[in-house]
Amino acid sequence: MIKPIEKGDSMFVQKLSILSAFLLIFGGSTALANAPDLASANRENPISTKDIQLAQNRPGRGQRGEQLAEMLDLTEDQQQEIQEIRQSYRSQIQQNRQTVQTIRQEISDLFATNASAEQLRDKQRELNQIQMEINTLNFESMLEVREILTLEQREKFSEVLEQRGNNRPRRSGSNR
Repeated sequence: MIKPIEKGDSMFVQKLSILSAFLLIFGGSTALANAPDLASANRENPISTKDIQLAQNRPGRGQRGEQLAEMLDLTEDQQQEIQEIRQSYRSQIQQNRQTVQTIRQEISDLFATNASAEQLRDKQRELNQIQMEINTLNFESMLEVREILTLEQREKFSEVLEQRGNNRPRRSGSNR
């Protein structure tokens, strides 16, 4: 059985969130660079992701990753190593995310049936387990990335993530 997060575990959750944000930031540049051109892929809706970001005047993940690489003064070798680490975890994380989507759909379908509460709880436990695996993979990849950064870069990165975390609106647990 999975142990619920307790009050003393908040530091672990905060660190895991920071590490996950780092992966998202650095992963975006590769994802956007390798993504198909949305405008050519969908002729009925020729608006690309880049068009939307420009209209919203917000940088995409790729731009944030580049900005962070610049702020941390990463060398080309460091950037390459980080991309290789991300690539080594990418397929397993993507597979788990697809599984999460499938399980969520199954839970939704079960709610519409006469499924027992225990069946729903079992599905929720399965979902929680896969989500924990994703978090663990993200954390492990962050540990590998951490080894690439100098102490100064680690400190600067921690500051940047703390500032970004403080600027994000908090989500209420009751209104989703």
